[in-house]
Amino acid sequence: MLFTILGNLLDRLSARSIGSPYTDIASLLIMAPLLGLLLSAQQMINVGCVDPDGESNSRLTTANYVWIAIGLVFWGFAIFGFMSPEA
Repeated sequence: MLFTILGNLLDRLSARSIGSPYTDIASLLIMAPLLGLLLSAQQMINVGCVDPDGESNSRLTTANYVWIAIGLVFWGFAIFGFMSPEA
């Protein structure tokens, strides 16, 4: 939780150009310990599910591809909305 709160704080400071460029750099560097913590948590989850290698969820299914397609459509609408001229 501490790294998440610190990351959010750094992002807000960076967005307001407070401490720039140091808050920008720190905001990016805080991702490394977060990645390590998330990977560790995922390994513990896999062990708890009696699947230490994560084989049961290692491939994309049809449902995954459907959700990816829906997400791409929404991203397309968002990009189109940002790119279109204002009325």
